[in-house]
Amino acid sequence: MSSESAPEYVMGTQGFAGAWNDENITELIDHLEAANIKHYDTARLYPMTDSGASERLLGRVRQPDFVIDTKILYKPEALLRENMRDSFDKSIEALGVSKVNTLYAHAPDKATPIAQQAANFDELYREGSFKQLGLCNYSLKEVNEWIEIATEKGYVQATVYQGQYSIFCRHYEKELFPFLRKHGIKFVANSPLAGGFATGKLTLAENDEKLKGTRFEQAEGNVMGYLYRMWFDKPVFHHPVRELIAIGERFGISSLSQIAMRWLLFHSGLKSTDWVAIGPSNVAQLKDYLAARDAGSLPEEMAMEIDKLYGPLADEAAGMVEYGWWS
Repeated sequence: MSSESAPEYVMGTQGFAGAWNDENITELIDHLEAANIKHYDTARLYPMTDSGASERLLGRVRQPDFVIDTKILYKPEALLRENMRDSFDKSIEALGVSKVNTLYAHAPDKATPIAQQAANFDELYREGSFKQLGLCNYSLKEVNEWIEIATEKGYVQATVYQGQYSIFCRHYEKELFPFLRKHGIKFVANSPLAGGFATGKLTLAENDEKLKGTRFEQAEGNVMGYLYRMWFDKPVFHHPVRELIAIGERFGISSLSQIAMRWLLFHSGLKSTDWVAIGPSNVAQLKDYLAARDAGSLPEEMAMEIDKLYGPLADEAAGMVEYGWWS
Protein backbone atom coordinates (compact mmCIF):
# COMPACT_ATOMS: atom_id res chain seq x y z
CA MET A 1 0.00 0.00 0.00
CA SER A 2 1.39 3.42 -0.93
CA SER A 3 1.06 6.55 1.16
CA GLU A 4 -1.51 7.73 -1.36
CA SER A 5 -3.79 4.79 -0.50
CA ALA A 6 -3.38 4.99 3.28
CA PRO A 7 -6.32 6.17 5.40
CA GLU A 8 -6.72 9.94 5.54
CA TYR A 9 -5.75 11.91 8.62
CA VAL A 10 -8.37 13.88 10.52
CA MET A 11 -7.29 16.49 13.07
CA GLY A 12 -8.65 15.51 16.49
CA THR A 13 -9.28 18.54 18.70
CA GLN A 14 -9.16 17.14 22.23
CA GLY A 15 -6.11 19.36 22.70
CA PHE A 16 -7.84 22.53 21.54
CA ALA A 17 -8.13 25.00 24.44
CA GLY A 18 -5.27 23.08 26.02
CA ALA A 19 -2.04 22.42 24.14
CA TRP A 20 -3.48 24.55 21.34
CA ASN A 21 -4.80 28.03 22.13
CA ASP A 22 -5.34 31.42 20.55
CA GLU A 23 -1.61 32.14 20.64
CA ASN A 24 -0.37 29.08 18.72
CA ILE A 25 -3.37 27.69 16.83
CA THR A 26 -2.54 29.58 13.62
CA GLU A 27 0.82 27.81 13.39
CA LEU A 28 -0.92 24.44 13.63
CA ILE A 29 -3.49 25.33 10.99
CA ASP A 30 -0.78 26.55 8.62
CA HIS A 31 1.03 23.21 8.90
CA LEU A 32 -2.21 21.27 8.50
CA GLU A 33 -3.09 23.29 5.41
CA ALA A 34 0.35 22.57 3.95
CA ALA A 35 -0.33 18.86 4.49
CA ASN A 36 -3.80 19.24 2.92
CA ILE A 37 -5.55 18.34 6.19
CA LYS A 38 -8.76 20.35 6.48
CA HIS A 39 -10.92 17.82 8.31
CA TYR A 40 -11.46 18.44 12.05
CA ASP A 41 -12.98 16.07 14.60
CA THR A 42 -14.33 17.77 17.70
CA ALA A 43 -16.99 17.14 20.38
CA ARG A 44 -19.15 19.15 22.72
CA LEU A 45 -17.30 17.43 25.57
CA TYR A 46 -13.82 18.62 24.52
CA PRO A 47 -11.90 19.28 26.62
CA MET A 48 -13.26 17.33 29.57
CA THR A 49 -12.16 20.07 31.95
CA ASP A 50 -13.95 22.86 30.00
CA SER A 51 -16.74 21.44 27.86
CA GLY A 52 -17.27 23.38 24.63
CA ALA A 53 -13.95 25.26 24.64
CA SER A 54 -12.57 23.13 21.80
CA GLU A 55 -15.52 24.01 19.57
CA ARG A 56 -15.24 27.70 20.48
CA LEU A 57 -11.56 27.82 19.52
CA LEU A 58 -12.21 25.94 16.29
CA GLY A 59 -15.05 28.35 15.54
CA ARG A 60 -12.76 31.35 15.95
CA VAL A 61 -10.19 30.05 13.48
CA ARG A 62 -12.46 28.10 11.12
CA GLN A 63 -11.92 28.57 7.38
CA PRO A 64 -14.71 28.16 4.79
CA ASP A 65 -13.18 24.93 3.41
CA PHE A 66 -12.91 23.18 6.79
CA VAL A 67 -14.78 19.91 7.16
CA ILE A 68 -16.05 19.67 10.74
CA ASP A 69 -17.41 16.70 12.67
CA THR A 70 -18.71 16.96 16.22
CA LYS A 71 -20.35 14.81 18.87
CA ILE A 72 -23.40 15.23 21.08
CA LEU A 73 -22.38 16.09 24.64
CA TYR A 74 -21.83 12.93 26.65
CA LYS A 75 -23.78 12.98 29.91
CA PRO A 76 -26.61 10.98 31.51
CA GLU A 77 -29.54 10.72 29.08
CA ALA A 78 -27.41 12.46 26.45
CA LEU A 79 -29.57 11.28 23.57
CA LEU A 80 -32.94 12.38 24.84
CA ARG A 81 -34.42 14.77 22.27
CA GLU A 82 -34.15 17.90 24.43
CA ASN A 83 -30.57 17.12 25.47
CA MET A 84 -29.51 16.46 21.89
CA ARG A 85 -31.12 19.69 20.74
CA ASP A 86 -29.39 21.68 23.45
CA SER A 87 -26.00 20.12 22.67
CA PHE A 88 -26.29 20.60 18.91
CA ASP A 89 -27.52 24.19 19.19
CA LYS A 90 -24.54 25.05 21.39
CA SER A 91 -22.16 23.28 19.02
CA ILE A 92 -23.21 25.13 15.89
CA GLU A 93 -23.22 28.44 17.76
CA ALA A 94 -19.67 27.83 18.99
CA LEU A 95 -18.48 26.59 15.59
CA GLY A 96 -20.21 29.37 13.66
CA VAL A 97 -21.84 26.96 11.20
CA SER A 98 -25.39 25.93 10.37
CA LYS A 99 -24.59 22.24 9.84
CA VAL A 100 -21.71 19.80 10.36
CA ASN A 101 -20.27 17.04 8.23
CA THR A 102 -20.65 14.15 10.70
CA LEU A 103 -22.73 14.29 13.85
CA TYR A 104 -21.85 11.53 16.31
CA ALA A 105 -23.43 9.93 19.30
CA HIS A 106 -20.38 10.13 21.56
CA ALA A 107 -21.28 6.96 23.45
CA PRO A 108 -24.21 4.64 24.04
CA ASP A 109 -26.98 6.18 26.11
CA LYS A 110 -28.20 3.25 28.17
CA ALA A 111 -31.16 5.23 29.53
CA THR A 112 -32.65 6.09 26.14
CA PRO A 113 -33.97 3.32 23.85
CA ILE A 114 -32.00 3.04 20.61
CA ALA A 115 -35.24 3.44 18.67
CA GLN A 116 -35.65 6.88 20.23
CA GLN A 117 -31.99 7.77 19.67
CA ALA A 118 -32.31 6.89 15.98
CA ALA A 119 -35.51 8.92 15.66
CA ASN A 120 -33.89 11.95 17.27
CA PHE A 121 -30.90 11.86 14.93
CA ASP A 122 -33.19 11.36 11.95
CA GLU A 123 -35.16 14.48 12.91
CA LEU A 124 -31.99 16.57 12.95
CA TYR A 125 -30.89 15.01 9.67
CA ARG A 126 -34.19 15.86 7.97
CA GLU A 127 -33.70 19.45 9.09
CA GLY A 128 -30.34 19.55 7.28
CA SER A 129 -28.21 19.69 10.42
CA PHE A 130 -25.58 17.16 9.32
CA LYS A 131 -24.47 15.11 6.30
CA GLN A 132 -23.45 11.85 7.98
CA LEU A 133 -24.50 10.03 11.14
CA GLY A 134 -21.72 8.58 13.27
CA LEU A 135 -21.62 6.26 16.28
CA CYS A 136 -18.78 6.14 18.79
CA ASN A 137 -17.97 3.21 21.06
CA TYR A 138 -21.22 1.30 20.51
CA SER A 139 -21.08 -2.49 20.75
CA LEU A 140 -21.70 -4.62 17.69
CA LYS A 141 -25.08 -5.61 19.14
CA GLU A 142 -26.06 -1.96 19.59
CA VAL A 143 -24.95 -0.98 16.08
CA ASN A 144 -26.90 -3.89 14.62
CA GLU A 145 -30.02 -2.86 16.54
CA TRP A 146 -29.62 0.71 15.29
CA ILE A 147 -29.31 -0.45 11.68
CA GLU A 148 -32.36 -2.70 11.95
CA ILE A 149 -34.49 0.10 13.42
CA ALA A 150 -33.29 2.69 10.91
CA THR A 151 -33.99 0.29 8.05
CA GLU A 152 -37.48 -0.50 9.31
CA LYS A 153 -38.41 3.15 9.98
CA GLY A 154 -36.60 4.72 7.03
CA TYR A 155 -34.30 6.73 9.30
CA VAL A 156 -30.89 8.03 8.32
CA GLN A 157 -28.38 5.21 8.66
CA ALA A 158 -25.06 5.42 10.48
CA THR A 159 -22.26 5.50 7.92
CA VAL A 160 -19.32 6.31 10.23
CA TYR A 161 -18.06 4.57 13.38
CA GLN A 162 -15.33 5.92 15.66
CA GLY A 163 -13.43 4.06 18.33
CA GLN A 164 -10.01 3.42 19.84
CA TYR A 165 -7.74 1.47 17.52
CA SER A 166 -3.97 1.12 17.72
CA ILE A 167 -1.17 -1.37 17.80
CA PHE A 168 -2.17 -2.13 21.42
CA CYS A 169 -5.95 -1.96 21.02
CA ARG A 170 -7.30 -4.20 18.26
CA HIS A 171 -10.47 -5.59 19.80
CA TYR A 172 -12.64 -4.40 16.91
CA GLU A 173 -10.88 -6.52 14.29
CA LYS A 174 -12.54 -9.83 15.08
CA GLU A 175 -16.25 -9.02 14.79
CA LEU A 176 -16.97 -5.32 14.42
CA PHE A 177 -14.73 -4.62 11.41
CA PRO A 178 -16.34 -7.34 9.23
CA PHE A 179 -19.78 -6.08 10.28
CA LEU A 180 -18.95 -2.47 9.43
CA ARG A 181 -17.50 -3.50 6.05
CA LYS A 182 -20.65 -5.50 5.27
CA HIS A 183 -22.82 -2.45 5.91
CA GLY A 184 -20.56 0.11 4.22
CA ILE A 185 -19.67 1.93 7.42
CA LYS A 186 -16.40 3.89 7.54
CA PHE A 187 -14.14 3.41 10.58
CA VAL A 188 -12.36 6.30 12.30
CA ALA A 189 -9.37 5.20 14.37
CA ASN A 190 -9.06 7.31 17.51
CA SER A 191 -5.98 7.28 19.78
CA PRO A 192 -3.74 5.77 17.06
CA LEU A 193 -0.73 5.98 19.40
CA ALA A 194 -2.74 4.65 22.35
CA GLY A 195 -2.84 8.09 23.91
CA GLY A 196 0.96 8.36 23.61
CA PHE A 197 1.66 5.00 25.21
CA ALA A 198 2.94 3.63 21.89
CA THR A 199 5.80 6.15 21.97
CA GLY A 200 7.33 4.21 24.87
CA LYS A 201 7.55 7.25 27.14
CA LEU A 202 5.59 5.69 29.99
CA THR A 203 7.32 2.32 29.76
CA LEU A 204 10.82 3.78 29.67
CA ALA A 205 10.31 6.51 32.28
CA GLU A 206 12.41 5.80 35.36
CA ASN A 207 10.23 8.01 37.56
CA ASP A 208 7.40 10.54 37.39
CA GLU A 209 9.90 13.38 36.94
CA LYS A 210 10.67 11.96 33.50
CA LEU A 211 6.99 12.25 32.55
CA LYS A 212 6.66 15.99 33.07
CA GLY A 213 5.32 17.69 29.98
CA THR A 214 3.90 14.43 28.58
CA ARG A 215 0.37 13.05 28.42
CA PHE A 216 1.20 10.87 31.42
CA GLU A 217 2.31 13.60 33.80
CA GLN A 218 0.57 13.22 37.15
CA ALA A 219 -0.80 16.72 37.40
CA GLU A 220 -4.04 18.14 38.71
CA GLY A 221 -6.69 18.30 36.01
CA ASN A 222 -4.89 15.86 33.70
CA VAL A 223 -7.99 13.69 33.32
CA MET A 224 -7.03 12.04 30.05
CA GLY A 225 -3.53 11.30 31.30
CA TYR A 226 -5.00 9.59 34.33
CA LEU A 227 -7.32 7.49 32.17
CA TYR A 228 -4.59 6.38 29.79
CA ARG A 229 -2.35 5.44 32.71
CA MET A 230 -5.22 3.46 34.20
CA TRP A 231 -5.59 1.59 30.92
CA PHE A 232 -1.98 1.01 29.89
CA ASP A 233 0.29 1.23 32.95
CA LYS A 234 0.36 -2.56 33.35
CA PRO A 235 3.01 -5.25 32.73
CA VAL A 236 0.86 -6.84 30.02
CA PHE A 237 1.25 -3.65 27.94
CA HIS A 238 4.79 -2.67 28.98
CA HIS A 239 6.21 -6.00 27.85
CA PRO A 240 5.22 -5.63 24.17
CA VAL A 241 6.63 -2.08 24.16
CA ARG A 242 10.02 -3.52 25.07
CA GLU A 243 9.56 -6.22 22.43
CA LEU A 244 8.73 -3.49 19.91
CA ILE A 245 11.96 -1.69 20.76
CA ALA A 246 13.91 -4.88 20.09
CA ILE A 247 12.11 -5.46 16.80
CA GLY A 248 12.82 -1.89 15.74
CA GLU A 249 16.51 -2.32 16.52
CA ARG A 250 16.70 -5.44 14.35
CA PHE A 251 15.16 -3.60 11.41
CA GLY A 252 16.94 -0.28 11.95
CA ILE A 253 13.89 1.79 12.98
CA SER A 254 14.30 3.40 16.39
CA SER A 255 11.16 5.55 16.63
CA LEU A 256 8.32 3.64 18.27
CA SER A 257 5.78 6.23 17.15
CA GLN A 258 6.88 5.74 13.54
CA ILE A 259 6.63 1.97 13.87
CA ALA A 260 3.20 2.15 15.48
CA MET A 261 1.79 4.62 12.96
CA ARG A 262 3.23 2.86 9.90
CA TRP A 263 1.81 -0.44 11.14
CA LEU A 264 -1.59 1.18 11.65
CA LEU A 265 -1.65 2.92 8.28
CA PHE A 266 -0.30 0.10 6.13
CA HIS A 267 -0.66 -3.26 7.93
CA SER A 268 -3.70 -3.07 10.19
CA GLY A 269 -7.37 -3.76 9.54
CA LEU A 270 -7.95 -0.22 8.24
CA LYS A 271 -8.84 0.46 4.64
CA SER A 272 -7.84 3.45 2.52
CA THR A 273 -11.40 4.76 2.81
CA ASP A 274 -11.17 4.93 6.63
CA TRP A 275 -9.87 7.86 8.68
CA VAL A 276 -7.27 8.19 11.43
CA ALA A 277 -7.86 10.93 14.01
CA ILE A 278 -4.50 12.36 15.07
CA GLY A 279 -4.02 14.68 18.02
CA PRO A 280 -0.55 16.25 17.98
CA SER A 281 0.26 18.51 20.92
CA ASN A 282 2.93 20.41 18.99
CA VAL A 283 4.20 20.87 15.45
CA ALA A 284 7.00 18.33 15.93
CA GLN A 285 4.43 15.65 16.69
CA LEU A 286 2.40 16.62 13.62
CA LYS A 287 5.52 16.28 11.49
CA ASP A 288 6.09 12.84 13.00
CA TYR A 289 2.59 11.74 11.93
CA LEU A 290 3.20 13.08 8.43
CA ALA A 291 6.59 11.39 8.21
CA ALA A 292 5.03 8.03 9.08
CA ARG A 293 2.48 8.43 6.29
CA ASP A 294 5.16 9.42 3.81
CA ALA A 295 7.51 6.57 4.83
CA GLY A 296 5.05 3.91 3.68
CA SER A 297 4.81 0.32 4.76
CA LEU A 298 7.18 -1.51 7.09
CA PRO A 299 9.25 -4.50 5.96
CA GLU A 300 6.82 -7.42 5.73
CA GLU A 301 8.78 -9.61 8.13
CA MET A 302 8.80 -6.77 10.66
CA ALA A 303 5.06 -6.28 10.31
CA MET A 304 4.51 -10.00 10.92
CA GLU A 305 6.56 -9.90 14.11
CA ILE A 306 4.62 -6.89 15.36
CA ASP A 307 1.34 -8.61 14.58
CA LYS A 308 2.22 -11.43 16.99
CA LEU A 309 2.63 -9.04 19.94
CA TYR A 310 -1.10 -8.52 20.30
CA GLY A 311 -2.17 -12.04 21.25
CA PRO A 312 -1.06 -12.00 24.92
CA LEU A 313 -2.72 -8.63 25.61
CA ALA A 314 -5.91 -9.15 23.60
CA ASP A 315 -8.13 -9.94 26.61
CA GLU A 316 -6.91 -6.89 28.55
CA ALA A 317 -7.41 -4.63 25.52
CA ALA A 318 -10.91 -6.01 24.95
CA GLY A 319 -11.88 -5.17 28.51
CA MET A 320 -10.51 -1.67 28.07
CA VAL A 321 -12.68 -1.08 25.01
CA GLU A 322 -15.76 -2.37 26.77
CA TYR A 323 -15.73 0.43 29.35
CA GLY A 324 -13.67 3.08 27.56
CA TRP A 325 -15.99 5.43 25.66
CA TRP A 326 -13.94 8.58 25.30
CA SER A 327 -12.91 8.81 21.67
